[in-house]
Amino acid sequence: MRSGSYGDDEVIDLLASLKPYGPYCIAITVDGPMADIVRQPTVALETRYGTKVYSVGEFDALEAWCDEQTAGMPDEHRRGVADAYG
Repeated sequence: MRSGSYGDDEVIDLLASLKPYGPYCIAITVDGPMADIVRQPTVALETRYGTKVYSVGEFDALEAWCDEQTAGMPDEHRRGVADAYG
């Protein structure tokens, strides 16, 4: 499962560190080689958990996705965010 500049042991460690977040994050940003790895059918983070994966070079897509999320946010949620974060 080697990809890019990562050695096999590094890949295993990085995947182990990402694994707990997959079911709970709707999107993550990672570097290019890691994006390639988590998109492989053996990992399939987006297919398995619905977690959107963005990497360097995909920031326009990430920004568009963030805009979509914000546009669909109910007013009650907006007020809660403003109360919590100012």
